[in-house]
Amino acid sequence: MEELRQEILDKSNVIIDKLLSHVTFFEDSTLMKIYLQTQVIHKLFEDNTDIDINKLELFHLQFTTTLLSLLDSIKQKNDRAVKMYENEIQINNQMIEKLRNSILQEGGFDLEKQKQTINMSKSLRSLYVAFYERSDKYPFKEDISSFSINFYKDYFFESTHDILERIITYDKKNTFRNQYATIDKQLLIALGQAYFNIAFIAGVNFYPVLIELYKVQAEEEIYFLYWPAKSLFLRCDIVLFPLKKWEAEMSKQSQMIKQLIKNNQKAETNIKNTNKYISCEVLNLLEENHKTISDLDFLASLEDINIHAEILKSMLNTKML
Repeated sequence: MEELRQEILDKSNVIIDKLLSHVTFFEDSTLMKIYLQTQVIHKLFEDNTDIDINKLELFHLQFTTTLLSLLDSIKQKNDRAVKMYENEIQINNQMIEKLRNSILQEGGFDLEKQKQTINMSKSLRSLYVAFYERSDKYPFKEDISSFSINFYKDYFFESTHDILERIITYDKKNTFRNQYATIDKQLLIALGQAYFNIAFIAGVNFYPVLIELYKVQAEEEIYFLYWPAKSLFLRCDIVLFPLKKWEAEMSKQSQMIKQLIKNNQKAETNIKNTNKYISCEVLNLLEENHKTISDLDFLASLEDINIHAEILKSMLNTKML
């Protein structure tokens, strides 16, 4: 009989230890009160050999074991949600890394734009001299035709063919032409007056036609296009292009990084809130559980009326903890 009693007490200690691990994890005050009351009940049976030890086993079977199963289920559910948020953070971090690498590459593109602008300025100066001297020599000592091919996939903006038709339509009488290039007369004069000081504005993909847009750095705002495949230079109406929208798109990567960082911060907060989350319904259930196992009638049902004093003392001690 003594062996059975000790076996039940040992099992009770194991169950209480499991309950303690959940109390430590969830850090809930009601759960802590249940744990303390459970210890009191265990101690009552441990210290009073005349109480039927089987009722301690019944108590755990009816209350503690069921509670442990519920808490296990809650923890598993929370763990799945936490894993989902962790996966979200991992995916966001991968995207942030890609975007940051892309921005670094854009830094390289900025350098290439500067090189292309310098080469374009030199080439236009050479073209100006060629027309002035009526030379048949090839004027373009710098490579200005490969830039579009190298960068259009990642850095050119898309536009429509009706815009293309509008900007490449010109009167031959208004151009200088030779076997190497065609350029708008007024544009060439403006370039000469501005000492061929130009700025790259954007690359435009009218698939399969690629166009580069430039601005003449002068008092009068003059924009022109360069069509590498045709070696064509024409003045163009920049209003036809949504430059502000394009500038916004260029900064989209930085905006996306900021948004992804915010998403990660939110996911980390969700992890903290979800990891130990217990629903209101379960919290209410825990309160009822605590009331039940703390009730004098409940304890009385476990033992004979002659030990009511012991039970009351235990109850008072528990509520003072």
